[in-house]
Amino acid sequence: MHILWINDHADFTGGCEQYIYQTVILLKAEGIESSLLYRCGAPVNPAFTSVFNGAFPLVEASQQIEKIAPDLLYIHRLENIDTLKAIVLMTIKKIRFYHDHKLFCLREHKYTTLGHHTCCRKVGAACYACLGFINKGNKGFKIHTLGDLKLEMSINRQLDYFVVGSDYMAEHLTLHNFPTDRILTAPLYTAPTVNVTRVDKAQKVKAIDVVNETGFLERKINKMRNGSVDHVRGDTQHLVFVGQLVRGKGLDTLLDAMGKLDDSVNLTVCGSGSMEHNYRDQTRKLGIEKRVEFVGQLNNSELSYWYERADIVVIPARAPETFCLVGIESLLHGKPVVTSNVGGMMDWFKPNYNGLSFTANKSKELAHAIRNILFNKGVYSSLVENIRSDNYDRFKPQHHLNLLTAMFSELLEAS
Repeated sequence: MHILWINDHADFTGGCEQYIYQTVILLKAEGIESSLLYRCGAPVNPAFTSVFNGAFPLVEASQQIEKIAPDLLYIHRLENIDTLKAIVLMTIKKIRFYHDHKLFCLREHKYTTLGHHTCCRKVGAACYACLGFINKGNKGFKIHTLGDLKLEMSINRQLDYFVVGSDYMAEHLTLHNFPTDRILTAPLYTAPTVNVTRVDKAQKVKAIDVVNETGFLERKINKMRNGSVDHVRGDTQHLVFVGQLVRGKGLDTLLDAMGKLDDSVNLTVCGSGSMEHNYRDQTRKLGIEKRVEFVGQLNNSELSYWYERADIVVIPARAPETFCLVGIESLLHGKPVVTSNVGGMMDWFKPNYNGLSFTANKSKELAHAIRNILFNKGVYSSLVENIRSDNYDRFKPQHHLNLLTAMFSELLEAS
């Protein structure tokens, strides 16, 4: 079997590209070949493209697809609507994975411009009221219209299958009139990853091998259940945030909560992004800069160090998460979470079982939930024990792979 992946980027740009990279390697182990078409002019990382049998800039989709002659197309990020129109007209079976809300929100992020309130509604006229149609572009502001978005949705509905990582996203596609019988919910998985931009050229081949390491999840689960991942809690308590430093991730709410917590509580911020300067300013204004450490974007082994040190991992998002792998990574390190519980986190988050929830944007609620775990030994111990005894089989790479390959076979048999 030969899969042709279509994605705008050919580099480790974000979670979408990490998913592509890891899944291509898993499929290769099953004897499935993969090729890649990426946006012409996009940056190319040789470590990323090396896992494919071939990687080519997308110039003329129809001709290139006919020449490559794959069995199936697996589409991910693809902003060029004309290219998508051309692909839809082809007879080859076509699948698309929806990694974000770009198709389901005029402002792309599913939280309101005014007030920053989480939004889960169907796209409609109310989107104009929150000024969601005004977006920042490379050359100032750009306008998105309902007509353009609905046209793009109608084109996407003509694809043969739609893949999502959570029940929330499946419900969101159904809300926007995507055929339910063609939606596959394949929970995302966690696996070792390496930020290859941080290693020298001689190490890049080794970086590829690390992702293909087998038994990672089983070892992490066993380590957690054996009790070897406990953080020894002393006079100070340690919170960890992992994510992009953008408004949708809600770090500002967590920083406000830090200002309401005892001086014994410290926070490590793992990630980078456009709002970092604003958040550093916020810590200074709140007088908590000595208790908040920004450590930048980290690779898997570096993140593991901070997960191990954490008492709690906090996920304060206001934008609905399509899944949130940070939650699974936290649980596999045996750490309770405090989360705003918006979007797809219900696929792994169990309120009052593996963590506590709060209302997005409500820093007082967040501070209360954090105190309830940190300073209540019974609550903390109960959450940790529940996490250790839980079942994580549906978040193993093989589970995701089995769902994908079954869908691939079904489509090919129907051809």
